[in-house]
Amino acid sequence: MLPGKPNGLVLIHPHGGVIDAYINHGRWVADCGNPHCHNARALAYGENFLCVDELGGDACGFAYDVAWPPPEEAERICAVLAYRPDRATRNWRPDETATMLLIENMAHGIRHASTPELGAAATHLVLDAAGEGEPIVRVLADPIVVDAAPAAEIGA
Repeated sequence: MLPGKPNGLVLIHPHGGVIDAYINHGRWVADCGNPHCHNARALAYGENFLCVDELGGDACGFAYDVAWPPPEEAERICAVLAYRPDRATRNWRPDETATMLLIENMAHGIRHASTPELGAAATHLVLDAAGEGEPIVRVLADPIVVDAAPAAEIGA
């Protein structure tokens, strides 16, 4: 029996605190914060987490607020990940920035011109290194191509 489920009954959604959202295989996901529960759920951006299992498996029944990146940053993260041709590589953790993902893309030879998966309007990315501190990724409506970086040899 799972701790948090006395007598095998699911508790009526006790609040477990705050957990982080992340992207796994192109989906927003959060893991249950109960250390005795190993469930995870796919979520829509901005949704909170309720640990339930519709298939009758073990779920602790805890509810969590989910920490999401701000909408503008989430848009940049999704725009950069959308360039990755293999859905299995479309991953992001809260300790990563859109800039880090863009640099990772460029290191793997991924060219950035437009992102058709984000909708009818093409989205363009630019790495702005002119400011102070960490470079930032900007999502622009005007066509700017960031594909001048040479493709790196991977696994050499």
